[in-house]
Amino acid sequence: MRQSIGLVVNDERSFYWRLTARQNLAFFATLNNLSSPEKERRIDEVLHITELDKDSNMRFSDFSTGMKQRLAIARGLLSDPTIIFLDEPTRSLDPLSARHLRKFIKEEIVCKHNRTALLATHNLYEAEDFCTHIAIINNGTIKTCGPIGSIKAQIKSDRSYILRLSRNSRFTELGSLTSADRILPVPDEPLAFYIESTNIAHVISDIISHEGAVEECTLKTISLDDVFTRVIEDTQDR
Repeated sequence: MRQSIGLVVNDERSFYWRLTARQNLAFFATLNNLSSPEKERRIDEVLHITELDKDSNMRFSDFSTGMKQRLAIARGLLSDPTIIFLDEPTRSLDPLSARHLRKFIKEEIVCKHNRTALLATHNLYEAEDFCTHIAIINNGTIKTCGPIGSIKAQIKSDRSYILRLSRNSRFTELGSLTSADRILPVPDEPLAFYIESTNIAHVISDIISHEGAVEECTLKTISLDDVFTRVIEDTQDR
């Protein structure tokens, strides 16, 4: 079981800062019960896979945050596992470095070396950009699981709109309308609302009849954030 699973944690304190990358990997290879010849071979392999072979004799304390993350991946690959667990691997990275690391994991670890990567993250944009399948967990229980496209298809995205009122609109209390199935405010936009309805024309007509003025209404593309919110809310309503 230990040989088939690699764990990549976002915790720099689990490495020895005064040791080099190679020395750190040698220590953890020993913990993985690798024999001396196999240990050296695997260390060379994982350093090459993570593009750290030229920096292998640099102290961990001198590594950038991105290099530390890649060394954590190298450590997770030491036992040549088929499954890699990654716990928020881009949490401390800037957007450009995070994108590079996601691309590296997807292209190098998953596609080229044929590993399965399980990613734990609170960044739903990252999950949608990076993963093919998702599992939404609430209070330790999986609420839904499957391909992202299939899970999105369970949510009625063809009836969701973004509606913006004009500044001169005399009616802004859209929550009182009965013609919409669901109305939520758009964060940081006081005159914009998410609306779900089987008849958006009826909703707009209802707003106008209440002395409201609509500036824009567009069909909303459902995001993974929408899916997550709906799944959690539906669970709480039961």
